[in-house]
Amino acid sequence: MSQREVRSALDGHFRDTLLPVTGGLVGIFFLFTVANYLILPQPVGLVTATVNLGLAIVSLFLHVGLRMWGLRPQHAHLVGTLLALAVLADSLLPLFWLEAPVMTTYLILVELGAAVFFLNWFALAVTVAITDAAWVVAFLRAGYDFDWAIFGLCLATATILAGLAHHMRMVLYTRYALLHLADDDRRRQLELAADVASQSERRFRSLVEATSEGIIIVDEGRIIDHNGAFVRIFGWPAEEVPGRRLADFVDEASCVRIDQVRFSGTRSPLEANGVHRDGSVIPLQVSIKLAPFQGRFVSLMAIRDLPRPAAVQALRPYRSRRA
Repeated sequence: MSQREVRSALDGHFRDTLLPVTGGLVGIFFLFTVANYLILPQPVGLVTATVNLGLAIVSLFLHVGLRMWGLRPQHAHLVGTLLALAVLADSLLPLFWLEAPVMTTYLILVELGAAVFFLNWFALAVTVAITDAAWVVAFLRAGYDFDWAIFGLCLATATILAGLAHHMRMVLYTRYALLHLADDDRRRQLELAADVASQSERRFRSLVEATSEGIIIVDEGRIIDHNGAFVRIFGWPAEEVPGRRLADFVDEASCVRIDQVRFSGTRSPLEANGVHRDGSVIPLQVSIKLAPFQGRFVSLMAIRDLPRPAAVQALRPYRSRRA
């Protein structure tokens, strides 16, 4: 499997996760709309609540759009990255406005959420780099403080954990993608093999039906398939032939000789006496070949009914030997 195929499979899986993620963000943003308005001091609470309400509406439209029109897999991580940056911007607003180190908690959630959201190292790196850089700017603006240092340590730990979590997810989903691609490849090969076998069977059937010789396939003494010429030679209805024993169509002595030739591997035709449905004797020439069929070997027989004068001459040496 090529790296491009694996990348495409991962993008496709990520595209499928965007629908539930956008639905979840709608609920989260509505929750923060109410919480920020009630908890944060004004006017920060009102502004951040308004921003969260707008992001909830955008997430809702995105969710509906994905459900109705879908998205190409190659564009999925771009949309996901823009969505993550929107969440990050919403988290940075109270951090810079209030200059409260406790707001670093939102940035930690953003990084850990991105680690279990993305299936692309570049998208995660962009999100984490902007998050950490923005926090450093906020820290430098506020000046050194013990709380800022503690929350900065927590953010650095979250960055490392995000990298580890993302690495483990990438390994897991890459293996999953490889197995999925290998399974699809095997399925295509099986479908192709089945199609080739079906075409070969149709060609074989058309050739068998076109010949004037009777063709039968015999397995353990019973006929499992035949062509139209066989029906014409012996006078049986086509639907009554499958499942009957070969002994119903040739006399006992001919049946013994056919078994001897079949097991000896002799390729030369032999003469035999067939039995028509009306009981009359049909002089025959029979060629036998072992052939593989559904995991076992069966007897493929070509039967030619000899014209009466030629048949009498062909059988005369055999009758002399019997006498």
